[in-house]
Amino acid sequence: MKTLRWANSRRQFAQPITRGLSVFVCAALVLSAPLHADDTSASPDANAFSPANTALFATNHMQQVKPEQTLVYAVQQTGSMVPSIQDTVTLKLAAAQAGHTEAHLEFMTGENHRWTPPFADPTGNPVLTLFLQSDIHEMERINGGQWRHFQKYIKFALEKADFSATSFEYAGQHYQGKKISIQPYLDDPEKSKFINPAFIKKQYEFILADELPGGIYKITTEVPGTSADQPVAHKELLLRAP
Repeated sequence: MKTLRWANSRRQFAQPITRGLSVFVCAALVLSAPLHADDTSASPDANAFSPANTALFATNHMQQVKPEQTLVYAVQQTGSMVPSIQDTVTLKLAAAQAGHTEAHLEFMTGENHRWTPPFADPTGNPVLTLFLQSDIHEMERINGGQWRHFQKYIKFALEKADFSATSFEYAGQHYQGKKISIQPYLDDPEKSKFINPAFIKKQYEFILADELPGGIYKITTEVPGTSADQPVAHKELLLRAP
């Protein structure tokens, strides 16, 4: 395993998280690849994925989204070490030429806004990739190091994630879904170099349901604090009812 450069990289933090479509495509491919992605002989067959990776990155989340339909996700962030956020992420599936579609995203607003290019004929929900891309850049900003490191350990954690059935209420209806929970940095050999050690215990939870448009009901990240009601950082993305 290569040793990461943990020198102060504040100059990199000022760069926007979006650097064109290739960044997002690469992020999706890297995050969705199985654990042995560095082995060129490894099969790309989705059957080699863990259940969590399959549910998140090898499932057609967009099959319930109709052309010209708009999905709105509420974004909330609180905590003692992060700025407060009350915002939205909007996804519209637009009809394109010759039966094709494009997903257009408005990833938050105002000073939190990040430009994103359209996604052509998406099957996976682009909101998931963009949320994770934003998250790992925030981890880089808070803890030093490089965002690729934090991305890699999310990928590793998804290979052994807690994966279970769950249920929830949405728009007045009861849904059965899947819950995926990970703590990527507990086993990180570089965790002693985190600028803010509290983030070693960072937790991620994903709640999915095939029946929902976009497939994703909620994504939550939390860095526990000294008490349950005072987290160091809590962020939630939640599908709003139409």
